[in-house]
Amino acid sequence: MNKISSRPPKNGTDLAGLFNVAAKTLIANQSSLDQADADNQNHGDNMVQTFKMISQAMASQRGTPPSQQLQHASEYLTQNATSGSGQIYAQGLAQAAQQFQGQSAVTPDNAMMLIQSLLGVDSNLPSRTARIY
Repeated sequence: MNKISSRPPKNGTDLAGLFNVAAKTLIANQSSLDQADADNQNHGDNMVQTFKMISQAMASQRGTPPSQQLQHASEYLTQNATSGSGQIYAQGLAQAAQQFQGQSAVTPDNAMMLIQSLLGVDSNLPSRTARIY
């Protein structure tokens, strides 16, 4: 990965910071998530690993447009994530990267696009229909 920049984003959400907060929340709930996984009891472990990887990848792109940060994180996960959920998040990040083309920042006005992409929601479907993994 590239050298991590400490430059804050221009007028928008710090994506690396956002995903780091999510990773910390997952760490706090990791054992509960593992216990809820009836198949192999590692869902919490996988989610923590995935969100740490996303935040690190985005931190290396801090100061670049959101689409570039999202695409970089997607590519990094595609190459390095070992879990199925990590690969699904890589797809969601790639979709978000496409949707954020031309956007200079993630703001309250466009943040729902990011959330929908990560959850696998098809924004072309009626609002109550979703493809959630």
